[in-house]
Amino acid sequence: MDNWHQEKDESRASFQKRIDKQLRMADIMRRERIRPDDLDFKEKVSAYMAGEIDPSIAVHHDLDIPEDVKLSLGGYANASKPHSETFFIKDAGYNTIDFEPNTVGAVHNNNTPYIYGHEYRHHNYPELKENHNRIVDLIAAQTPMDVDTSLRYFADSQRTRQEQLNRTPTSSYLGRASDKLKNVTRFPENYKNIINVLVNESEATNRDEIKDVINASKTKQFLNDAADLETYNKGLKRRSRKRRKNKEPETMADSLRAAYAALGMEEFE
Repeated sequence: MDNWHQEKDESRASFQKRIDKQLRMADIMRRERIRPDDLDFKEKVSAYMAGEIDPSIAVHHDLDIPEDVKLSLGGYANASKPHSETFFIKDAGYNTIDFEPNTVGAVHNNNTPYIYGHEYRHHNYPELKENHNRIVDLIAAQTPMDVDTSLRYFADSQRTRQEQLNRTPTSSYLGRASDKLKNVTRFPENYKNIINVLVNESEATNRDEIKDVINASKTKQFLNDAADLETYNKGLKRRSRKRRKNKEPETMADSLRAAYAALGMEEFE
């Protein structure tokens, strides 16, 4: 490779690195950060269907590293004995944190109600496995950021699965999360631990009421909107072609211009 191409590749890589950093910082800035000693800590975390919230067992490990670094560990729930866990920090190597028993923690910039809610759920519902806890994340999401974070998990897992099978990724990864929510009521025996959480954390007592809880979630509403948009876009080209052929207005503004012009307002003709 000649020097010109090498410099071009290095410049492209440097540019991409700056963009990635900006995206990570934008993501971090969207987070609502809380501390265990905040007066409203319990109230904020309780909204995440997480069971009893005891702030006295909450811990925040604030690491002395830049805000935008990638961590392989966001939070934890440790209910057995003291232990240490080593995790990877991108561009900074490995770090070790000592965990005390019966604590629920968030690491570095992950001290959000969403992360604490997820980890308290592990603590209060120890039978709830990680993948099922992620499905409850979908249902318990309280903010657009929560919805985004929850959907990313299933989108990334779907993308990875397709790449492992050497398949071309589909245009949308939202279907996997949508299917997971549907399956909670379709196959209740397979999702009994999730249903147990939903029953305990809401007023739902039967399958229909559990479905209502899921349908009322912000994630399900987002998925419905996304499905409606996809349906709308599928027919957009055909509808536009038909409007042009019939010389019909394409937008509300076009309709208003035509109406004003019909009233003799020359500036709209």
